Amino acid sequence: MKNGPASLSFFGPQRPTDIVFKCQDREYPAHRAIGSTSNVCTITAFDSSTVEVMLYFMYFGEYYLVKLKSEEIPNRWGSMAKLEPGNCSGVLVEDALPRHLKINAIANHLNVTSLQRRSREKIHRIMQQRWNAKSFPKFVERALRETSDLELRDILAHTAAVHIAELYTIPEFFTIIDSCGFFSKVAQCCAERMHASEKAEQLLYPSRKRRRLDEEL
Repeated sequence: MKNGPASLSFFGPQRPTDIVFKCQDREYPAHRAIGSTSNVCTITAFDSSTVEVMLYFMYFGEYYLVKLKSEEIPNRWGSMAKLEPGNCSGVLVEDALPRHLKINAIANHLNVTSLQRRSREKIHRIMQQRWNAKSFPKFVERALRETSDLELRDILAHTAAVHIAELYTIPEFFTIIDSCGFFSKVAQCCAERMHASEKAEQLLYPSRKRRRLDEEL
């Protein structure tokens, strides 16, 4: 499936469609994505709201977590085309991360790499701006289970390394990363941070290193 907004074109009642995405009890007529060989794409591993967000991204090159009332859903495509970030309903951070993870998972599943990248960016930004040590272990466990996006795993490992002193006080975290085979990646990131810190210290304080060597001699 080709990436980005160019792979689908905006459709309306006046324009014929040649592919239908089916999910749960909903059907989404669209224009054929480059590389698709079927007129029907049935998605069973994800819910319809996740499919809608993916399709919206493929038309407009961006996605937002929008809360809609049930009566608005049938006309969602018409209303979503006019949405701007400031018009989106508020979504709690604890709800946002799992939803972004679902977007990442469906993008990984269907190989929509531009959507994978955008979902990673949103997840990373939330972790930087709204860090929560208590919820992080469970999110890591869920992410390792739901998506095989290696770059997202790198982000999680680097985030863990940055906050390792705080996470060290949460036994649950080490149980999770050990059971998921994630420990070695976190350890590598911690080692890289230590090496970078030592290198920076040598560049900033070269005389300190020489003095330390003189004392050892």
